[in-house]
Amino acid sequence: FSMDNSERDNLIDDLRQRAFSYTIEPSEFLKLLNEYSKWHIRNGRRWKPGVQRLFRMVNWKAGLSSRPTKVERLSYSPEAPLNRANRKWQHVFYASAGLPTVVIEGRAKEGDFFIVSEWDYTESIILLDGALRDSTKKYMADPIERLYYEIFTSTDLWMLVYSSEIANHFIWGNDTDIHGLLYSSVIAKGDQHNVAIRKDFVDKHLRFVNAILYKLKKVAVDYNEVEMIDFATWNADWTLDWKGRLWQWKLEPPPGQTQGQVQVKKHPWWWMEVRDMQGNLIDPQ
Repeated sequence: FSMDNSERDNLIDDLRQRAFSYTIEPSEFLKLLNEYSKWHIRNGRRWKPGVQRLFRMVNWKAGLSSRPTKVERLSYSPEAPLNRANRKWQHVFYASAGLPTVVIEGRAKEGDFFIVSEWDYTESIILLDGALRDSTKKYMADPIERLYYEIFTSTDLWMLVYSSEIANHFIWGNDTDIHGLLYSSVIAKGDQHNVAIRKDFVDKHLRFVNAILYKLKKVAVDYNEVEMIDFATWNADWTLDWKGRLWQWKLEPPPGQTQGQVQVKKHPWWWMEVRDMQGNLIDPQ
């Protein structure tokens, strides 16, 4: 890179301003972003299977009258409209790294029914740290980080044409080892994390775990009151097996023993994890 740091920083600031004023074509924006960021190093995270579950929500307008019958109904949309981390017709699996976050992202209202599906992955997943919120706002001192953060987390829907180019810059470049992007929840306005995962990884390595039908009874600032209606696992043909009851755990002692112990962790918003003493998650049945 032939220019000095101050000149490069000015070019990056100008690129950010051109995006927010809608005076640059998305293709030109991506071209310049690739050029100006060649020097930049980013962090990534490798999550091994079983370390972090993913949660995805769909609003269920049918309420109590019916249930979805296939797992694919709870996966990514076949239409793939333009969104924060994808161009139009570019399939991306959006999810959250915590159940409360995905409900906030889904914008459910009092009285709404919604389904939260839980997912795991069978191979380690590598996620690039994208636009993660920094409470100290250190990113403001780095022009390229400021560009990434302000554009990717903008609430202006017109900025999706640029945030989707940033996602392509991050995870659809030459480095195919990057499976997805980790970024701060825009709606939750906290440190909660969302993920956007490439379709090729999802189709090969993502595993559906279960789904729960909820009704949102009351919305509050720090706690939402919900009613758990039904619980589903899946069959070999990828149809959903709705149980007509709440979730439950079948706990058995280790082989050769008559007693065993488990670790139970209750999270905010009616979310609970059960693990064995080695830290492995025990799924409800």
